[in-house]
Parts: sequence; structure tokens; C-alpha cells
Amino acid sequence: MEPRASLERFMQGNRRFMSGCPAPVDLTERREATAAGQVPWAAVVACADARVAPEIVFDTTLGDLFVVRTGGNVVDELVLGSLRFGVETLGAPLIVVIGHYGCGAVRATCDGDTPAHLACVCDEVLPSVKAARAAGVTGEIEVCDEAVRLHAEAMAARIRADELFGNTVPVAWGVYDVVSGEMRFHDTAGLDTG
Repeated sequence: MEPRASLERFMQGNRRFMSGCPAPVDLTERREATAAGQVPWAAVVACADARVAPEIVFDTTLGDLFVVRTGGNVVDELVLGSLRFGVETLGAPLIVVIGHYGCGAVRATCDGDTPAHLACVCDEVLPSVKAARAAGVTGEIEVCDEAVRLHAEAMAARIRADELFGNTVPVAWGVYDVVSGEMRFHDTAGLDTG
């Protein structure tokens, strides 16, 4: 599948999810069809937040997405290694980084009240929080929302900087709204979906 077609598939699936009309899927048939292997049409980096399950918010099914989830959608060496597998071995033609409003890791970083178990995640988010404040964004919610966007963009840039992904696979990023269910792509890596 071409990267542009993959991105369009994300958008169509998100529209079905928001409308409450998911595509009908025979899960038994799909499980049997994918038992021998997977051929995902995209790789996804998303937050571990239970409200941001990419397979659901993009109305996909078994074998469609190669998903890597971490607190605060942080991209580190483990995530890069997983993405390399998804692209090199499985052939995913597109990588999408998903940030989301209401992210607990971003909120903890904005509040400066970092629990010990989130310290390594908040350390990764902190530059985006500082950048949001330096840009003159005011108000607690607004700073956190801007930090969510900046952090997703920074994680996409981190993937693009990797020698494997730099010129071989497009990397798009966007922000998911946990209230409306809408995914808004802010950067589609030069992919024009018409």
C-alpha cells in the first residue's frame, strides 16, 4: 500500500469511529487470515493511555496496524527498534505519531508534579512544555494542549532523524481529541490526500 493510501485509510477509519458506524468485520475470518503473518499498512506510535487505542479510534482490525505504545508517546531506542522491525521486516509504508489531549504525562510535566515512576517520561516531555510557555501560551489547559502538539511533532522529528527512516518512509503526526474522538493530522509528511 502506498503511504498516501495508508493516511487516507486512517482518516476514513477515524470518521467511521466518530460516527459510531464501524466497518463490519468477521473477526474469526480475520484471525485465521493473519495467523500465518502480518502485513500492516502502517506503523503507529501512541500513548499508553487506555482512551487512545489506535485500532479502535481508526476503526481497524487484526493485522492492520503495527502499534508501539509508551507513556506520553515517547520515542526512545526501544521504540525506534520496534519501528525498524515494522518497516524493514513487515513493510509498513507509513509511520504515524499520535499525541492526545488530556495526556497524563504532559499534565504531570506541566504541573511540575512528576511522580517518580513518570520521571523518565516527563523528562522527555519537558522541552515541549518549556517551548509552549516560551511561545507565550497562557492558561494551564492551553499550555498542556500546546505541549501535546509540540511533543508529538518532536517525536516525529526524532523518528525522521533516524538513519533508517530519514528518507525511506514518511512520518506523519497528529493529535487525538479524547472528547470528540477526532484525530487531526498536523503534519502529513508531504502526503497530499486531496
